[in-house]
Amino acid sequence: AGLFIDKGVKTSNASAADPREYLCLDNSARFRPHQNADPSRPRVAAVIDTLISFKNNDFGAWIRGGDIIIQNSG
Repeated sequence: AGLFIDKGVKTSNASAADPREYLCLDNSARFRPHQNADPSRPRVAAVIDTLISFKNNDFGAWIRGGDIIIQNSG
């Protein structure tokens, strides 16, 4: 794949029994976009702009995990 982002999707909010953030499957995952990269601020979507994926053996992009916007890409 030209771009591969995949850790699955957690579909429930954090709780005492499972403190992982919503939409993050792995506690050690580094992809947790927040305003100004500050975890105490609200989450925001990551924006991938102008991705060009060409002559890949599989997918141009495989993206799963939430909070991701792809725009102006091909």
